Amino acid sequence: MGMNFLYNMVSPVECLNLPGDELAKKYLQANAGAYPDALWDGKALRRKRAAIKMKDAATFRRLQAVSPEGLQNVTVPMGYGKLYTRDVREHAKERVLNLVGDIPSYGKIELGRMSGIHVHLITSKKLTIDGLYHKPIYALDGFAAYLAKPADSRASYWQDPVSNYWHPPQKEEKDIALATWIYARAEATLAAIRLSSMTFCSKIPRQRTLEGMNGHTG
Repeated sequence: MGMNFLYNMVSPVECLNLPGDELAKKYLQANAGAYPDALWDGKALRRKRAAIKMKDAATFRRLQAVSPEGLQNVTVPMGYGKLYTRDVREHAKERVLNLVGDIPSYGKIELGRMSGIHVHLITSKKLTIDGLYHKPIYALDGFAAYLAKPADSRASYWQDPVSNYWHPPQKEEKDIALATWIYARAEATLAAIRLSSMTFCSKIPRQRTLEGMNGHTG
């Protein structure tokens, strides 16, 4: 949604020279107050997004099929990087590949509320990486819904660890997340490239390959 409407008012070059709060305001004015899909969040929306990945032929099911030991979430800190950019995606993929080798894995790059850029690495429990936070995944559909939140946590609902109450994102923080997204879109437009996905896979076989491994012919 929306970047062409913004560019009718402000060029990509001008976008990069505007303060974030002003840029977010102009975007929302141009789009009737609506944020881009990448920054929408909510429990129902997370479940809907997760369901797409949980279909029989989808990514998480294929990863589960080649991970008989079970799956875990490993939090991999990146330390630096700009969300939505090719550089941060390639850096994350390289770091993950150095950690997992040939073990099938799925990664999602996020900007945490207080933890900076990091990767949620979903991989087999047989992988042990010293010094990194590990957590077993017991309900893959539930964890898929957790990962279906926006890559920028400033646009996400968050759960209070004491009360367990879910809080919506503050408008000021969500507008900062919006400006970050717009800056990245403007830079990608000027470079004539697509905005980089913040998810990636490593060594997860395709569905047809899995069927061949399991002896299916259809």
